[in-house]
Amino acid sequence: MKSMINQREDFVPPTLQITSMMDMFTIILFFLLFSFSDKPDEIQLEKSLSLPSSSAKIDYNNAIQLMLSTEKIILDGKIVATIRDNKIQGVDINAPEKSALYQTLVKEMERLKTLQKSKNIGIEADQNIKKDQPHILLFCDEELPYEVIQNTVEITAAAGFSNFQLMVMEQ
Repeated sequence: MKSMINQREDFVPPTLQITSMMDMFTIILFFLLFSFSDKPDEIQLEKSLSLPSSSAKIDYNNAIQLMLSTEKIILDGKIVATIRDNKIQGVDINAPEKSALYQTLVKEMERLKTLQKSKNIGIEADQNIKKDQPHILLFCDEELPYEVIQNTVEITAAAGFSNFQLMVMEQ
């Protein structure tokens, strides 16, 4: 028996070729970074919408898209109000909470708060989460009167959206 043990060669552990594995992980990393980007590459605009131009930077994170054309108001792709004679139809500016626009915005805010609470379970209550609060990304036609924009901003603020960004065309 001793002769067989002495005859057996010492065990040599196999070497691991790490170069090809690193290449694979690098490709996967880049794929995940680009596919899970928070910022949309392209935003579809209403055909009747003409935006002003600017060189300001836009933050798309946690933004609700609200488009104001000369004829309608669209919230994330759904028409929520119409505009006729430079007035938002169905909105009494003295009692905006009775309008369909306000009710839709309140429902959206409640949905977003519920979604945020489910994401923040286990996070300290005193942690500053202000930057993650939803905000309105306003797409306003440059031909739209200021009064319509102001009334819309007041209604959205009353519904709980206090942060706004005005979308413009890049110069």
